[in-house]
Amino acid sequence: MRESSVLAIRSLFSLSVSTLCVVGAAVAQGQGAPVQQGAPMASQVCAARFQGAFTQLQQRKDVPSMTRAYNEVSGIFGPSAGVCEAGAYQRFMDSYLDFARPAIRASAKGQNAAIFLAIATAGQSPARVPAEDGRAAVDAYRQTRAALYAIADDVKETPQIKQLLEALDRSGPPQIEPAQAPGGTPMPMFVPGPAVTGPGGTAAGGTGVGKVPAGGGSGLPTVVVQPVRVPQVPMPAWAILSIYEAREALKARDVGSAQGKLDAVMRWLETAP
Repeated sequence: MRESSVLAIRSLFSLSVSTLCVVGAAVAQGQGAPVQQGAPMASQVCAARFQGAFTQLQQRKDVPSMTRAYNEVSGIFGPSAGVCEAGAYQRFMDSYLDFARPAIRASAKGQNAAIFLAIATAGQSPARVPAEDGRAAVDAYRQTRAALYAIADDVKETPQIKQLLEALDRSGPPQIEPAQAPGGTPMPMFVPGPAVTGPGGTAAGGTGVGKVPAGGGSGLPTVVVQPVRVPQVPMPAWAILSIYEAREALKARDVGSAQGKLDAVMRWLETAP
């Protein structure tokens, strides 16, 4: 049952990505711009912007609701970052942990202004990181998540604390941009999470990608195999709802909305126990 759900999600995810590529190519051609397939996206300089944003968050004291918090955070962080420079994701997670830790403890005492902001900020982490920063970024996410869950266990849980943890789970670790080999050919990507045991056993190490020589080492090109990870816990209601919403968005040709919903589900699949 879980394997079928994962395959269905990945099929829908692939469809949305393909549709996005077609729409993007059509727009670029309509504007007279050349379309370059497989070209890497330039990294943005994000670390300094994150530092300034968290400094502003610390100064916000009067935030009575989540609606106000989302408005404040949106104004402070601005548009979502694309691919950030190496180290920027770690900087974001360090700052987020420093901000969310006291917010959780304050919420346990009935003071929720800071945790409203922390909930709204969970989705501001960089969505993608360069290949050389991939492992470090995934580790940073997992360590931050573990630390916040540990703090939540130490205090009396409130609905706001639970909402923060759920928001952090939805954000998930970043996607890792493929490294570019000489000649512009994408290299195999690191994929977080253990591989699924299949015929012949689980891939060595349980993570990443495996390289299988085609034809049993006959000199044919190497085939890159990406393992699929099946969580051992039930899929949460928000993720199931997101899949249905993504399907409806694709029917309406709203590729951007579908992509965002499926990204959130895939991040949960890659990090759930």
